[in-house]
Amino acid sequence: MTKMLQLVFTLQMRISYLFLRKNILSQEKFMRMPYLTLAMSKKPQAVIFESITAEVIIKCAKDLSGSGGSTKVDANIWRFMLCSRFNEKQSTKLAQAIADLTKTMCTDEIDPQYLQELLAGRLIPLKKPDNGIRPIGVGEVLRRIIAKSVTRTLKQDIQIAS
Repeated sequence: MTKMLQLVFTLQMRISYLFLRKNILSQEKFMRMPYLTLAMSKKPQAVIFESITAEVIIKCAKDLSGSGGSTKVDANIWRFMLCSRFNEKQSTKLAQAIADLTKTMCTDEIDPQYLQELLAGRLIPLKKPDNGIRPIGVGEVLRRIIAKSVTRTLKQDIQIAS
């Protein structure tokens, strides 16, 4: 098993572990919000999202920066995994897998329980001057890569709608 695949496997295991671990803040003040179920009037056409490819995912990863969510895997690590010329074959396979996941998420209904690790975030409490707490949420970098690729694909439609 190559180092890249070991890193991805470790990442998946850590996501599962961190999600199952109880967070003190969520027990006290910041309770989890229930998932919203959105009923689609009609299924989106898969043709719209065909332009999401491994190249688009790699471009989105190159544009991102910042800290990671609950896994603490930041944008630099994702950029290395997706853009590395050292393991170009595995990087391309990973980028294509993310592109396929993105297309599936855009066109099919997915049970929310399968998305919990992807949508999880790290909650950082900052102390306010009045001794209150300001919650800062940091989402997973993979979710941001997926969101950025979809936004790039639908950019013109979003601009027209707004």
